[in-house]
Amino acid sequence: MGLPTAVGSMQMQKGYRAVAASIPGAYLVKKNFAGASHSLQNLLQASASGILPISQDDSRADAEGSLWFIRAAHLFAAAGGDQELAMKLLENSKRMLLEFISEKGVAGITMDHGGLLMVPPTRSSAETLRLNALWYSALQSTADDLKKANDPGGDHFDRLAGRFRRTFIKSYWCEGHNRICPPHVRDSSSHGDLPDADQLLLTILPSSPIPRTKQNQLVKVIYDRANGEEGAMGILVNHPVLGIVESAIHRAWMAVGLVNSSENRTAALTDARAILRPLISLATAGQGVWEYYRNGEGVGEGPDLLTTAEVMGAVEALS
Repeated sequence: MGLPTAVGSMQMQKGYRAVAASIPGAYLVKKNFAGASHSLQNLLQASASGILPISQDDSRADAEGSLWFIRAAHLFAAAGGDQELAMKLLENSKRMLLEFISEKGVAGITMDHGGLLMVPPTRSSAETLRLNALWYSALQSTADDLKKANDPGGDHFDRLAGRFRRTFIKSYWCEGHNRICPPHVRDSSSHGDLPDADQLLLTILPSSPIPRTKQNQLVKVIYDRANGEEGAMGILVNHPVLGIVESAIHRAWMAVGLVNSSENRTAALTDARAILRPLISLATAGQGVWEYYRNGEGVGEGPDLLTTAEVMGAVEALS
């Protein structure tokens, strides 16, 4: 089951972020270290200035792309990738984190006193949540890797991660709904509506700021609230342009998150495979997977590299 070449080529032209984010699902889950190494070395070269740019033709800093890169670098080392390359990637991850922590931040995104990333108000609450989920995972996983390498910088990032956890739980966890409810909706009439599916990232990334019991709660809430009809290609999300659509990547994350957060992995695998069942034909067809579906048909811009990689990776990991 290989990544469709046409999908990969199209997304490479669009930017580095999709490439960085897709490496675990496209290569590492199948132990394809050659493919992962090639992509990571290209990204390493592209981020030589300290942060990953948007694309080869756009040198502006990409905050989210850099955090996806750190995830891929950590998972490459954890999977047993080339040690020399892994150390170079770790050093690059360290430099990237220091850019975020610096006073100027990255692309207008800075860290507040509680350890959270402060995102410009022009960006959506979903993007703020996604960036902070990726940020915490990057902090904690890099801290752990630096400690293993006897680098004292690991202690600094570990302390920042601890500060983040305390702030994040207080600000974002909603006891009334057993899931993430961003602060700005607490006094809103929309509080309790269709939950932001990006909170599933908190259950599938290498490190999470919320404990496993809470991860399991939010997965089940999203399953109950957003799963849609029998056989739906994705879970329901409210897209700002497309309206209510089915998101394939979030369905894959829901299946992986259910297993990751469960006390009984064997029982969770059975349920996760049932969640993934509608996506299996998409993952194996070789045509790529669209980000969004409606009535069984892809809607939007066409097959997407990250969605394809994450769906394929989930099917491979949970089969």
